[in-house]
Amino acid sequence: MKISQASGYALHALMYMARHVTQLPVTSRAMAKAEGMPPGYLAKVLQRLAKAGFVKSVQGRKRGYIFAVPPEEISLFALFESLEERSLFDECPLQHFACGGTSNNCHIYAQWLAVIGKFKELLRETTVAVAAWHHPEHRFDKITRKKENSREFSPTGMDDLDRRILDALQHDFPLTARPFDVLAQRLEIDAELLWGRVDAMLEQGIIRRLGASFDSRKLGFCSTLAAVRVESGLVESAARTIGRYPEVTHSYLRDHEFNIWFTVIATEERKIEAILREIRAELSLDAADILNLPMKRAFKLDARFKAWP
Repeated sequence: MKISQASGYALHALMYMARHVTQLPVTSRAMAKAEGMPPGYLAKVLQRLAKAGFVKSVQGRKRGYIFAVPPEEISLFALFESLEERSLFDECPLQHFACGGTSNNCHIYAQWLAVIGKFKELLRETTVAVAAWHHPEHRFDKITRKKENSREFSPTGMDDLDRRILDALQHDFPLTARPFDVLAQRLEIDAELLWGRVDAMLEQGIIRRLGASFDSRKLGFCSTLAAVRVESGLVESAARTIGRYPEVTHSYLRDHEFNIWFTVIATEERKIEAILREIRAELSLDAADILNLPMKRAFKLDARFKAWP
């Protein structure tokens, strides 16, 4: 009746790969760190996924895993059934009683199978690709870890190569299929060494995020900065509620009267207003407990950080 931990890790790994498909191959260690999973356990899960034909391992300088089957063609039902190696959910929920009941003579079991049949159909219709883009991507699970990492980091622990890499990542980043190969050539180092240094700085919290920033207005979207005021004991549950909306790009905790701040992007302003109304209702907030702060004037900021003392 319950999906195993291995199946859960497998789904999270495949969703991560689907969200970062242009950056594949990706190592099991990188996925484990990004998704908060045990590296050793995930490595074994990925081996099972490879054996089942969902992914395949790539060797060489740019090693890691890629999809063997497009994520749009991997249903959650096929994924779970492959890893569980048993028929999903068919056992009676009251199986700890040896009553001899079947779907023919037990009303409860017959109803259970009817409900599970609909659930299985939903799993067959839902692909990894769909699941990947309708998932909060652990937005709030990392708040505590980021704070801990920032305390552990000391700039004196970086050497000259680390500083050169940080400068290269922030200036004229190459828009190619393999940008790190280009950066490695510019730095006159091996690409594997570059990946190792970047990976270490990510783990230490020196680098918080690697990714593109798009001008949502030029893409036809509108956005707003929002904030809510919730009791300290309700922060985590409120954060999970907010994070369920795919229109919420990111959020963070602030030492402020309004303690959870987040941005919302949608195709029109009334959609943003509707989302904020839903969040207010779900969190049982008064009108004064939520802020909607749309941009009035754009300022171009050069948010690059000096790596050298």
